[in-house]
Amino acid sequence: MDWDRVEEAAVDPRSTPKRPVGAAAQSVDYQALRQREGRTALSAFLRFKDANLLRDTPRGRDYRDFVARNADWLEDYADYMVLAKLIGKPSSQWSAIEVDRARHHRGFQDMVAAHRFAQWNAALQLKQAVDDIHAAGGRILFDMPMFRGKSSVDAWKHPELFTDLETRNPGIINKGLN
Repeated sequence: MDWDRVEEAAVDPRSTPKRPVGAAAQSVDYQALRQREGRTALSAFLRFKDANLLRDTPRGRDYRDFVARNADWLEDYADYMVLAKLIGKPSSQWSAIEVDRARHHRGFQDMVAAHRFAQWNAALQLKQAVDDIHAAGGRILFDMPMFRGKSSVDAWKHPELFTDLETRNPGIINKGLN
């Protein structure tokens, strides 16, 4: 996801994550990157909300349509990402009290909405990239992974779909391969 291409993030150049240069470009500080991207997503979403959702613009309607069309996975994903950040440990170790406390955290709903907003922008950017590749005569192949992480939204929300989440990499239950 390129935050420089998101109009609400581009408003304030200080808010977009900076790309490292020189020797620093050879490694990635993922913790610092996630913090910067989280701040960028939240501030960009809040600008977007004020300019588009509250005023019912075409861009706001496109976002709401995306959220409605993708609610079956997007709501769980956005919720999980914020819970994971606030709780700070693997989802298999979350208690009901920790989840409830995190959901009552000040700003929780805006943080969840910022994840929806980031996914909408990522989908727009992916569509543009695929269109560009197709226009140049190229083709795209996507592969569905057969495994998920033990601490993932899928394993957290749907443990019944996995084998042995406690001791091994959770493979998806596939009737033809059991």
